[in-house]
Amino acid sequence: MGNQCNKTEGFLPCLIGGCYLSSKHCDGIVDCSDGFDEVDCKYTLV
Repeated sequence: MGNQCNKTEGFLPCLIGGCYLSSKHCDGIVDCSDGFDEVDCKYTLV
């Protein structure tokens, strides 16, 4: 069973399940419960 995020509509998979909107990647707000949408960003969380 894989992650069924609709990449055509701009959704990317979170690491432990669920999806987030690709435009929310690295926006400083954690959208995945595992925080995966804020990984590999060019800023540092303080």
